[in-house]
Amino acid sequence: MGRFLGPTLESAGLGHIKLMVLDDNRIFLPKWVDDVMSNAAAAKYVSGVAVHWYTDWFTPPLTLDLTHSRHPQLFILYSEACTGQWPWQPLKVVLGYWPRAESYAANIIEGLEHWSTGWIDWNLALDVKGGPNWVKNNVDAPIIVNASAGEVYKQPMYYTLAHFTKLLLPGSVRVKLSFPSVNYTNILHTAFVRPDNATVVTFLNRDNYSVRIRLHDHRLGSLRLRMEPRSLVSVIWGAPRD
Repeated sequence: MGRFLGPTLESAGLGHIKLMVLDDNRIFLPKWVDDVMSNAAAAKYVSGVAVHWYTDWFTPPLTLDLTHSRHPQLFILYSEACTGQWPWQPLKVVLGYWPRAESYAANIIEGLEHWSTGWIDWNLALDVKGGPNWVKNNVDAPIIVNASAGEVYKQPMYYTLAHFTKLLLPGSVRVKLSFPSVNYTNILHTAFVRPDNATVVTFLNRDNYSVRIRLHDHRLGSLRLRMEPRSLVSVIWGAPRD
């Protein structure tokens, strides 16, 4: 990056392109980034850290925190994620399957709470077998195309991604949300203030029973809501009206 890629882009008038390092699982953090950033020639071309989600189930998000604390000038972006990729998952595409959408939501919220600035699915659309893929690494996707029937199916994962994309505008800033996590270990949450000064709070209920929540903003008062089992819910207030 320091000897070839960065200088080549710069000389071609493309120095504005943001380059990311790693593009692999967070199990390699923060060492990989530490090594790159210790090279002054390479470090000046680095804008961010690209992370995959595949080892997140056994690698704590502390790796993201450490990376941010050591290199706060770099953004962290989840650049690749998909489901149905493991050998023990014989069904690569499962139509209408909520648990996969829930896993997306959980990972997005966890990442946002640990300095991630975005989240990208590996595939926008695949066929009913989870392909095409030249190495037969078929997986699931937010949109499934049934070419023979001339149909397109929006998976639950699509709606999870749409939920966050619609509510969290570019430039939103995460804010602290106090929550009694000791009593609600399966309630994940994150809160943001958007550029239009609206506040967005998102909850994911991973329990099999409904949960009642009292949301309090010291400026405006309180709101009570009931979260259905296995549900993703957002509350937005303070947005300007048209």
